[in-house]
Amino acid sequence: ERTHGFMPGKKETNKTQVIAPETKEDGFHLDPVTDIYMKKILELGIERHIPIYVIQMPMGQEGHKILTESGYLHAYADYMQSLEQAYGIKIQKDVPVYKNEYFCDDSHLNRKGAEIFTQNLKEDYPEIFKSSER
Repeated sequence: ERTHGFMPGKKETNKTQVIAPETKEDGFHLDPVTDIYMKKILELGIERHIPIYVIQMPMGQEGHKILTESGYLHAYADYMQSLEQAYGIKIQKDVPVYKNEYFCDDSHLNRKGAEIFTQNLKEDYPEIFKSSER
C-alpha cells in the first residue's frame, strides 16, 4: 500500500476506509515547535506583504467523524481562529470531508481526489488562479 500522496505515473488506488492518523492521538495537543514556526511563517508573510492562504486538506469520512466526536476538530478550529484573530488574516478553519474513494491512503488524495481538490481551490480562491489561466 502506498504511504505517500499522489504521484503521476504511480499505480492508482482507492481506499474503502479512510481513518486520519490524528485519530490515534488523545485530542488536539499543539506542539510548541509547530506553533512557533507557524507564527514565524505568518509574521514573515505579513512583514513582506506576501498573500497568505491557510487551507485545510481534506479528510476521509470516518476519520472526520471520529475527530469531530472526540472534540479534536473543535480544538483545532479554535487554534486556527486564534491565529486568524492574532494576525488579521483569513484562515480556512473547517476541514473538508471527501468520499473514501478519493484517497489512496489515510491522508493522501488519489488522482481523482487531487482533481476535485484543485477545482475547489480554483473556485474558492479565484484571485490566485486568474492570472495563470490562459
